[in-house]
Amino acid sequence: MQTDILHRFLQNGLIEIGPEDERLTRLRAAAAQMASSITAERHGTPRFAMVAFDPKVSGDDPVLDEVAEAVAAHWATYRSAFADRPITVFRAVLLDGLRQAQEEDSGVAAAVALTTRNMLPHFDLGREKEILSGFAARSEELLSENVLDDWSTEVGDTGPKHAIPAAAKPNRLDRKVLLAKIEAAVGPTNEKGEAGSAPNSHWPNQGQPWSFMFAPKITAAIAESVDAMSDAVMNSRAKVDEALINAMKDFVGANLPTLIRASTALERRLDLLWWRQSLYSNPAKRSYRSMRPAAAAMQMAADVFASVSVLCPPSVEYFLREAVAEVVGDTRGKSAGFTFKQIANEASSIRSEVAMWWPAEVPDVGPGRRPLVSFLWTIRPKRRP
Repeated sequence: MQTDILHRFLQNGLIEIGPEDERLTRLRAAAAQMASSITAERHGTPRFAMVAFDPKVSGDDPVLDEVAEAVAAHWATYRSAFADRPITVFRAVLLDGLRQAQEEDSGVAAAVALTTRNMLPHFDLGREKEILSGFAARSEELLSENVLDDWSTEVGDTGPKHAIPAAAKPNRLDRKVLLAKIEAAVGPTNEKGEAGSAPNSHWPNQGQPWSFMFAPKITAAIAESVDAMSDAVMNSRAKVDEALINAMKDFVGANLPTLIRASTALERRLDLLWWRQSLYSNPAKRSYRSMRPAAAAMQMAADVFASVSVLCPPSVEYFLREAVAEVVGDTRGKSAGFTFKQIANEASSIRSEVAMWWPAEVPDVGPGRRPLVSFLWTIRPKRRP
């Protein structure tokens, strides 16, 4: 979804800014300014998304004031072009700012995807449905691209190619050399009367003196021949072994990062499965079944978040939903579920039930709308000194 939102809003008749092209240019500049602001403080992305994607947002929302300032910075007289406060124009500017920011920053894309995933089903999008749904789909696409590596258990099989030399065929034993050495061990000359190298000075019929010289000479003759053969074999094998070792080193070096990532991803999945089967909260030191439904749901979500510590694919969200449904009951299509208002009303009692599961301080998202996690941070139990 690369076409800017402002252009699409104009094409679909959702906003009217007059025939002057300069006005659109000024609004695009305001959108670029908002994109920079969003990227600079991306922890505030959810509140921007909650306003930008809500066609029925109140005109006095603080986020719209920020957008109005950006528009005024590039179009000082914009108020004279509209009879009322141009809420839809502001939202279009904000949406385009979010679009630009998420294409540059995966963290912004993740925040938009996670916010719209839970929010859009409850909004009446009207004529904006195609644009907003397409935007959300692009956010999910960008999120998926970034979580793929963290959750993949596949190990790479690439690396530099090495030519492994074939083992050399060992030479045949030099029988002439061996024969000459044996003849020299047997006696002073061979059958032709030729004396060998350092021959035995005795003939076999001389008994003991002959045997004393024969044994060491025949041993040396055989050993030297065998050693010559083994040296040739070992030299050939050494070249093959060296090539294999180098190939293995390069292969492991090339694929070690994916091996470590896959091992971490597998460990993460196994931890989730163990958690799912036990339904036990390590931070709270108790079973989720012993908690009240609202507290259990909050604790389970927080525990999964703390355990995973990375962005998750949608499947992890549904994994959590099924676990919560098992503990508090499957409330799909029923009235037994609890709403945000009920959670807020139970905030005081939940404080005493929910463990300190926040790994770090949740940053203030600023004035206006805020995600549930920001609200829960404000009612968290305080750490003991």
